[in-house]
Amino acid sequence: MDIVRTGVKRRRTGISLKRCHVRKVLDKVLLLFLVLFLYGNTPGKRPPPGMVRVPAGFLLYGKDGKKIFLKEFYIDKIEMSAKDYREVNEYFDGPYIFSSNQECHELWHLYGLDYPASCVRWKDAADTCKKLGKRLPTEMEWEMAARGTDGRPYPWGSEEPTCSHAVLYNCGYKYAQKACSKPKGNSPYGICDMLGNVGEWVISARDESTRDKHVMKGSSFLFFFLERTGKPYVWVRYTGKGPYWNYPDTHVGIGVRCVWSKTDHNIKLLPTVKERGF
Repeated sequence: MDIVRTGVKRRRTGISLKRCHVRKVLDKVLLLFLVLFLYGNTPGKRPPPGMVRVPAGFLLYGKDGKKIFLKEFYIDKIEMSAKDYREVNEYFDGPYIFSSNQECHELWHLYGLDYPASCVRWKDAADTCKKLGKRLPTEMEWEMAARGTDGRPYPWGSEEPTCSHAVLYNCGYKYAQKACSKPKGNSPYGICDMLGNVGEWVISARDESTRDKHVMKGSSFLFFFLERTGKPYVWVRYTGKGPYWNYPDTHVGIGVRCVWSKTDHNIKLLPTVKERGF
């Protein structure tokens, strides 16, 4: 009888140990899911609101259509407004306080803070994106967001620019307009104003010998498109001399748009540290 009881106790003890082990495993699994959930919802692990996903794919880069693979990234759907720019930088004397360009100082009084931020220096643009947990796009990322993967010359396709596509000088605009005023000109991902309105800084530096000179993309409302003066194709790099490049000042036609990505794969595609603009 004692032998039978001992056997029963051993079986019960074995079952209890197995249950205890299962509970520990389940507790660990639950803890793991909890950690992953919290990690995935930690600031900086997910894109901030107001951004559009650009899926991974092959970009036909530049005029020659060089095939380059880019990983997924997110980009602001609209150019940063003067209001958001001022709030991020806590400016109390207008969003263009750092510029000595008198036109820049007066501009925000003319068309209000709901319009795109303008007169933004490259460094200020980069710092503003950083404060928001974002960064400036690389030139390749900017082109991908503007033209997709089919190599189109304009965000909307191959049709020549008209006043229904973009805010350009030909159309009588003397200043930038509110975001998304030309939905016909949106990019394949639904991103507004990738051409015209205000130009946008990218990470890529103008050249390796001058770190203070940087590339602007997307032309601006100042662009006067004619056959003889060129067309605002998405691959055009605005790196010329003139008021745009009077560093550290800037011009009324330059604003900012930020990107966010999980990895730095796309940044590493840039040739050198200087070319990254840092």
